[in-house]
Amino acid sequence: MLALQKYREYVATRRDAVSAMWKKPPPPVMLAYGAVILTSGVLFSALGHWNKLKGFMWGSGLSSVLTLALEAGSVSVPIEGKTKIGDVLAAAGGRIGLPETTKEEFGSLFLESVQWELIYAVNGELSEAMRDQLSLVLQIEGTEDDRARAVHEFLQQVDINAFKSKLYVDVAVGRAVAGVVPVFEGRGYKLADLVTGMLA
Repeated sequence: MLALQKYREYVATRRDAVSAMWKKPPPPVMLAYGAVILTSGVLFSALGHWNKLKGFMWGSGLSSVLTLALEAGSVSVPIEGKTKIGDVLAAAGGRIGLPETTKEEFGSLFLESVQWELIYAVNGELSEAMRDQLSLVLQIEGTEDDRARAVHEFLQQVDINAFKSKLYVDVAVGRAVAGVVPVFEGRGYKLADLVTGMLA
């Protein structure tokens, strides 16, 4: 489907924007894997105390974003009556006319865009030297625990605490939600009303 292909291309441009922030970016495979662990580390720091996310583990749990709500640019555990991000994506998929076979990919692409937006936000506030160090951290070999430990130490080193992490998550999810609209509206689908009130 052409509309979904446009979204794939959009997500790829966000990945490329992240890579362009480093003089020596990680190889694509290392970047993809390291990005998952870094994103999970920041999400864990920001959201891990919420009961809805019990069982949230390093290197996993990105899909938990779909169970959250976004209102005025702030992510939260939804109370009764609040719309979940996953519900908004489902509504968008229905309006676009995505077949069942592509809805899962649409959700995965959205979560990937959250991941790249989060790393872009983190990178944006680091010095050039710390940015280069992050690039090296994402390339660390070894077990998943080894990589998770390295990411955790890096986050502590640059003082990305729970408060900062929450701000990064808010920015990343907001940008990812905002990014969906122009991609599909450029193909003739109206989605702006679905995100009314979600963005700051």
